[in-house]
Amino acid sequence: MAWLAALGLVCAIPAASAAGGTSGREISARVSNDCRLVVVLSTPKAETIDDATWILQCPRERPRELGRNLSALLAVDTLLPSPDGRFLAVLSHGEGHPWLEVVDLHRLLDRGRYAVLREVNPYPGTIVVEHWLADALVVRSDMPLDQADAEHPLRADQMLDQLRGFRLLHDGWRIVPER
Repeated sequence: MAWLAALGLVCAIPAASAAGGTSGREISARVSNDCRLVVVLSTPKAETIDDATWILQCPRERPRELGRNLSALLAVDTLLPSPDGRFLAVLSHGEGHPWLEVVDLHRLLDRGRYAVLREVNPYPGTIVVEHWLADALVVRSDMPLDQADAEHPLRADQMLDQLRGFRLLHDGWRIVPER
């Protein structure tokens, strides 16, 4: 993710509110040549996120709030738009547990509708968002993501010895191992 931050695509910025000393951080991603999607994570109590406000910021326009607490888990770690601007990978966590959602970016920006196209729960393992390809989102996980479905959740005894690459294919959002 460091290379994304260097390009200005993803960043975490400390934030503070003048009212009441509420502090937190911002996660942002460039979603067009001019506009940024910003998630403001409010932490009024030490280390506890109690609110996540999603805002579209464009030059020469007032910031537009898209919604609050949209992602599966409040603590958003990564926002990664696809190169064609159709999808947004959102990695969030709660109590140390990560959760990945792929969202329809047009619906989010145009209507403030958080339409989840695919979600991945790697519990009890972890997941890292790597990058987008023309036809897939590439992630790494220590769980065999291609073996999980609603009827067969992942189990601790399936944990892999290291992070391995997987692709979430745009066509049906099927998960396949990277070769």
